[in-house]
Amino acid sequence: MTEAYQQGARAPSFATSAAARLALKRAALSVGAAIVGAYGLGAVVTYSPEDPSLNTATDSATTNLFGGPGALVADMIVQTLGAAAPLAMAALMAAGAVRIWRRQLVARIDRRRIGACLIGIFLLAGAASTIPTPEGWPLATGFGGLFGDWTSGLIAALASMPGLPFPHVITGILCAIVGLLAVGWSFQVRAADVKTAAQVAHRAAIGGAAATQRAIGYVSEKTRRVEGEDAPPTEERRAPRVAERPRPAPR
Repeated sequence: MTEAYQQGARAPSFATSAAARLALKRAALSVGAAIVGAYGLGAVVTYSPEDPSLNTATDSATTNLFGGPGALVADMIVQTLGAAAPLAMAALMAAGAVRIWRRQLVARIDRRRIGACLIGIFLLAGAASTIPTPEGWPLATGFGGLFGDWTSGLIAALASMPGLPFPHVITGILCAIVGLLAVGWSFQVRAADVKTAAQVAHRAAIGGAAATQRAIGYVSEKTRRVEGEDAPPTEERRAPRVAERPRPAPR
């Protein structure tokens, strides 16, 4: 991987060093993954089936964050991965951003974890495809896109061969569990990380509930005060005075 040279000899130049070219390639891949993932995530999140694309011919204005090109990219990704499209783009962005943040631009890229992440995303898309689409669904594919429909169909066919009941339900649960484990392993997520994230989410939920309760109480109190100020004044009922008995005159 690295070129050895004798002491006093001329060091290999950046252009001819294999190690330098490899480091530059890894750095470019890391930065490119972060940029492409961020672009794809923004395009997918603002996706609209009514935007002009390869599958939709319309003269309406594009509502995508990145305009016409973003609408085309989002349409292709959503048609392919369905509900797993945001996860795929977020994973790509995170893979590059983590290497940049940890200053590991030239570190070795583990292809096993990349493959596990891709398999996990396909399985999660397959899990989404097992969910029935509502009436009037605008896409020709299911919730999991083209890859999700293919993955869920294949696994459901294998599950139905032994005569198992509810093959689509089994397929959805199996794809969801294995997909989450594969994506978690690809990002080196440990059990302690999951526990910490659950604790943080629990605290955030408690804090959010408390803040919501305080806000509701404040609004209710404010509403009562406003209603009290706008209400017409009522006459106070006074207790009748008891007539004082005359005191007897002193003798």
